[in-house]
Amino acid sequence: MYGVCRSSEAPEPQSLEEQLYDPTANPCAELRKLNRSLLRSFLQLLSVMVSSPNDAQAKVADIRTLLLNMQHLINTFRPFEAREQLLSILQEQVDAKRRLISEIEEACTAAVEARQMGDGAEWSESTSLLPVALGEPADARLESRAKDPIAAGDCFAHIVSVLNAVPNGNG
Repeated sequence: MYGVCRSSEAPEPQSLEEQLYDPTANPCAELRKLNRSLLRSFLQLLSVMVSSPNDAQAKVADIRTLLLNMQHLINTFRPFEAREQLLSILQEQVDAKRRLISEIEEACTAAVEARQMGDGAEWSESTSLLPVALGEPADARLESRAKDPIAAGDCFAHIVSVLNAVPNGNG
C-alpha cells in the first residue's frame, strides 16, 4: 500500500443508528446495563418464541441493537488498550537492554580484574576486533599493543558472545 496516506490519530467511532447508552457516563457501568438489558431481551425472546414465533423479529432486532451498542462501547476502549500494550512492549525492551548492560558491565569488570591479575592473556589478531569496531587506525592498534601486551582477550570474546546472544529486537 505504497503512496497511501494514513493518519496516526485515533479514528472517531462510527455513529450508531440508536445509541442506548450515555457516552459521558462510566463505560463499565454502561456495559453492565447493556448486558443486563441483553439478558432481559433474550429471556423475552424465548417467551415470545414459545407463545407466538411469528412475532420474534422485533425482539431479534432489539437484541441486535443492544449487541451493536455493546460492540461500539467496547471499541472506544481500543486506543487505551493499544497505548497500554505499547507501554508494555517498551518496558520489556528497556528491561532487556538493562540486563544486557549489566552483563556487559560484569564482563568488563572481569576483563579489568584479569588485566590487574596479569593472567598473561595475549592480545592476538583474533581478539583485536574492538579497536577496529571503534574505527581506530591500524597504527594506533599496534601502539596500544606495544604499550599493553597483557590484554584480556578472553573477556572481550565473552563480551562479543554476550552481544551475539541478545535477540535482535525487531521481532
